[in-house]
Amino acid sequence: MQPVNAEGKPVPARFTGNAGVPLLGEKMSRPTRYRDKFADIALTLCRMGLTDAEIGTVLGVDERTLNRWKKRFPQFCSSSLSAYGTKMSP
Repeated sequence: MQPVNAEGKPVPARFTGNAGVPLLGEKMSRPTRYRDKFADIALTLCRMGLTDAEIGTVLGVDERTLNRWKKRFPQFCSSSLSAYGTKMSP
């Protein structure tokens, strides 16, 4: 039996998971704006004493996006974590 949406129309197979439930993951989301160079930029900004919100502003993303990047990209997380203990002098 083919899954149907709330209107009773068939749902294409590419949008369904194992139980016919629409997938909510990588295939349906926008591509990330993350770039490898952001880890180095974040490291420098952390050492300068900027908060995550301020770093997000510099990188053009929301603080919540930075938190997602920390979970998804280990190099970004490790650079920001290592910087919090080593502030640069002005």
